[in-house]
Amino acid sequence: MRLKIAALALGIVVIASAVGASAFTTASVDRTSTMDVVADDAGLIALSPGNASTDLVRTGSNGQLTIDFTNSAASGVNGDSTFSIGDNTTSSPTYAFNVTNNGAASHSFELGYAFDNTDPSGDNVELAVYNSTGGYVGTAVDTTSTTFTADPDETHYVVVSVDTTGLNNSTDLSGTVTVNA
Repeated sequence: MRLKIAALALGIVVIASAVGASAFTTASVDRTSTMDVVADDAGLIALSPGNASTDLVRTGSNGQLTIDFTNSAASGVNGDSTFSIGDNTTSSPTYAFNVTNNGAASHSFELGYAFDNTDPSGDNVELAVYNSTGGYVGTAVDTTSTTFTADPDETHYVVVSVDTTGLNNSTDLSGTVTVNA
C-alpha cells in the first residue's frame, strides 16, 4: 500500500512540475513611466546659482548651470591673482551654486572638476562644499573630487575659488564641474 501511495505521490509531483514549468511561454507587462527632461534647478540633482554672483554663475538659456568668467565685460580671470565666488567665513555666507537632492532617498554625491586641457601646475580650481548649517564638508581641488551625503530635499552650498598665481596669461582653466550621485 505504501508503495502505491509513494508511486501516486511521485506521479503527482512529476505532473505538477511539468504543468508548472510550462504555464506560459511569453509574457508582456506594461507600466507607466514619467521621465521629463528639465532644467538643472528642477532635476533630481538640482544645481542652482547661488547668492554670491549672478553674473558669473547663472542658468544658461539651455537650463544648465554655467560658471563663466567671460560672462561680463571681462575676458577671464587676472593672472597672479585669486578669485572666489562666495564666502563661508561671514555671518551671512554666500556661495557660487548649490546642489540639492530632490530625490526621495539619501544619496552620496561626488563633486569634481576636470580641465578641458592639460591640468596646470598647482591647486588652481577649488570647489569647497558646505552643508545647510554652514559646516565645512570637503573640497574638490583641480582633478581630485570630494564626496558628501544629502538627505531628501537637503541642499549643500559650493564656494568656487580660482588661483592663477604663477600662471601665464595664456593658461586656460576651462573645464567641467561634475556631480555624481
